[in-house]
Amino acid sequence: MNKKILNCFFLPFIIFIEFIFMNFFSSCKADEPTSNVIKMRDGNTIVFNHETIIFYENEYDFLHSVDFRFNCEYSFISNNYGPYVTDENYSITGYDDRFIGSWEKVIFGEWITKYGLEPNKLYYCATIKYVIYLPKLLFEEEYIPVLPLKYMGYTTWTLNNSFDIEFKSEYPRYVFYSGFRYIGYDENRQGIYFELPTINNKLIWTFSVKQ
Repeated sequence: MNKKILNCFFLPFIIFIEFIFMNFFSSCKADEPTSNVIKMRDGNTIVFNHETIIFYENEYDFLHSVDFRFNCEYSFISNNYGPYVTDENYSITGYDDRFIGSWEKVIFGEWITKYGLEPNKLYYCATIKYVIYLPKLLFEEEYIPVLPLKYMGYTTWTLNNSFDIEFKSEYPRYVFYSGFRYIGYDENRQGIYFELPTINNKLIWTFSVKQ
């Protein structure tokens, strides 16, 4: 048997062995716990988009760092039926859905002591997205936030307390949403469950309808 025939004979076995090893090691790698997934004392598991520890020297920077880049499964269940007419102001209290995401590891400056927490300690924080659903308007009007809004969170486009609006054509419904910062856990993974800004559970959406 010449060398060429031997190579042809053993080649399938070599490929098979390589396939087994590749699958074994990739499987082991997939089973390894990743450092950006942490289980908390209350049983919740949180996922981080990055490992960077962020230092918030002041409250302003923390409040205005809301991040809505996480998945939300909207229910579109609401009692807000309207009708809403042009050039009238309306207020809705409460919310229809609440989502938490965009977790990060955080260290605070001295300002955090006024909320009973310690500076220069690690905390696990996130963005809370509060949502209400409103019906599609009958004509070509638009929903507009009425500022100033005292009992409201923040968006990524304004420095004032406000909410953002998007239209979901497949339902069709309008989604109003606003962001709060959430101090979820301390460095020992114990629950803090604290929201900023503090509005004493009084979330009020004030808006008008404009042509």
